[in-house]
Amino acid sequence: MKEDKSHSEKTLVEQHAMKRLSQVEKHQQKAYEKRSRSFPWKEIIMGIFFLIILIIFVAQNLIH
Repeated sequence: MKEDKSHSEKTLVEQHAMKRLSQVEKHQQKAYEKRSRSFPWKEIIMGIFFLIILIIFVAQNLIH
């Protein structure tokens, strides 16, 4: 009877370990999935900042 109990506990532990391993593998695969974005907001904001800095630089050179 004790063997049955220890065997069933081991089975539960193994089941939990396999379930957790599956979750970890799915989580790690998300890093490699290509994410689709509807609109490149980051690129637009970076371009606007670049243009502002460029305009300020050119304006300073024209004033002096």
